[in-house]
Amino acid sequence: MGIYAFYLNFQIAFSGEVEMQAKIEQLERQLLNERTQKELAQYEMESFKQYVAMNLPDRIEGQSYSVRNIASLVSPSDKQLLDKPKIEFNKMKELYLEKKFEDVNAQLPLFIDKYNDSAYILEAQFLLANSYFRVQKYERALAAIRFLVAQYPESEMTGLGLLLMGEILEKQERWDEAKEVYQSVDKNFKFPEIKKKAIERMGKLKV
Repeated sequence: MGIYAFYLNFQIAFSGEVEMQAKIEQLERQLLNERTQKELAQYEMESFKQYVAMNLPDRIEGQSYSVRNIASLVSPSDKQLLDKPKIEFNKMKELYLEKKFEDVNAQLPLFIDKYNDSAYILEAQFLLANSYFRVQKYERALAAIRFLVAQYPESEMTGLGLLLMGEILEKQERWDEAKEVYQSVDKNFKFPEIKKKAIERMGKLKV
């Protein structure tokens, strides 16, 4: 499931699609749990191997086993193993899927502070905006979205974040501002599904 489809599901209002949405979320939880458990085991195994490599004697039964040679044998070459920040972030996503939004709101800012230079900050900020939105903490959600606009102006997630911003402004009856946001999405983003959604929402505004 692509980024747009995955996160758009987070924004679906409860309607006749609830049953389908529940099935999607169940599958997402199953996949996420399987990946997390597997990758955590791989992460721990690699750590163990590195520990062994660093603590073996230089020679075993006449063979030379330098630390550098052993490390090269046990280190992953394809960079597919998950690192600790991603494992922790997957847990945040799982909490979101379980609708534990207050837990996400408490823990995700700590994750962002701890791993502020990681590759997951973009998605973490977007997830945080959605989580704040779910508990009607709209100003905090808007702040997270503004971070996305400032730091990742061309990202697909930023486009989705602006759709969320427009929705918040509509809830606050700030129709003109919502229209400006949707117009900006239509003008500045290249992602067809996001542009289509922005145009649809503009057509329904009470302006």
